Amino acid sequence: MNITLSETLRTTLNQDIAQLMPESPEGASAVLAHRRLQAVANSSPLLLTWLAEPWWSENIEATVILCARIHLYARILDDALDENLPIHRLLLLRAQTLFWSSVSELAILHPQHGQHSMQLIQETISAVEQDDSQMSPSLWGLKNHHLLLIPLLLSNNSETWQQSKTALSKVIWLMQTGEEWRQNALKTKASKYQVLAEVERIMTDQIPLLLSQGGWKLAAKRAVWECQRLLSVLCN
Repeated sequence: MNITLSETLRTTLNQDIAQLMPESPEGASAVLAHRRLQAVANSSPLLLTWLAEPWWSENIEATVILCARIHLYARILDDALDENLPIHRLLLLRAQTLFWSSVSELAILHPQHGQHSMQLIQETISAVEQDDSQMSPSLWGLKNHHLLLIPLLLSNNSETWQQSKTALSKVIWLMQTGEEWRQNALKTKASKYQVLAEVERIMTDQIPLLLSQGGWKLAAKRAVWECQRLLSVLCN
């Protein structure tokens, strides 16, 4: 695994968070907001690094860092939409420079893929809107399609990426679903059945094999692990 890239992402995101919240968090809402951002810095570098696996031997750090910052912004925006507390609105305001500079730099690095990038962002927005209206586990992968900017841009919109998009989306879905389960979001029988049905489709469609064949070997292993874990906790 590219440990150097993962650590660079973690360090960079923590520095960004420190600039967004330079003062010590005071009050319950500020403390929770800070913890949410720290969770992004601690957990997301692993997935971001896996999404870039086929290109580890290339000079990819700048692109992946910019995509990581967009992911951090997406969390800030999501919290502002969900909670709408003063601290979340303040963070959203402060994050504008981070967001616009990241988007601008990506446009300079990959000018030929603006339209395809916007398609991924629109998929993210549409899924968030639908899920906010009525929670649906099937949307949890689509809600994070901004993460797919990494394979899109690094592959130069290659045929392998296009063929692997669905499989990569399923990995993101699995990891997001695992997070939702840890946060006790799967409370109803209906939501549990939806998750179990999706896990069955992932295994039936041989998603781990497709990922491995495309060069995402660590993501493939994680997909198998996440499927096994979800089956274990939801079938008991």
